[in-house]
Amino acid sequence: MKAIGRRARAGAFAHALIFYAELDMPAQPGRFIPTADGELIDHSSPGSTIPAPRYSPEDLGKSMGGFVIERARLLGNGMQEFLFRLES
Repeated sequence: MKAIGRRARAGAFAHALIFYAELDMPAQPGRFIPTADGELIDHSSPGSTIPAPRYSPEDLGKSMGGFVIERARLLGNGMQEFLFRLES
């Protein structure tokens, strides 16, 4: 997030959805490519999985490189939604 923060203006937002119910997660992040019509193409490659970390909101906030938690809420499907804001 530090690399993103260096390229963004103060006040920029980042959105995150964390699904705490899964025990495993992909070993590599997904890869999505935007198209000219505003869609996203999933270019993620199937691969191995690793145990999913169980970060607290405080731990997650500490790893956001200048972004702070603006808002957080638990969704009915078990996902935790975060909105981060880049501080100046």
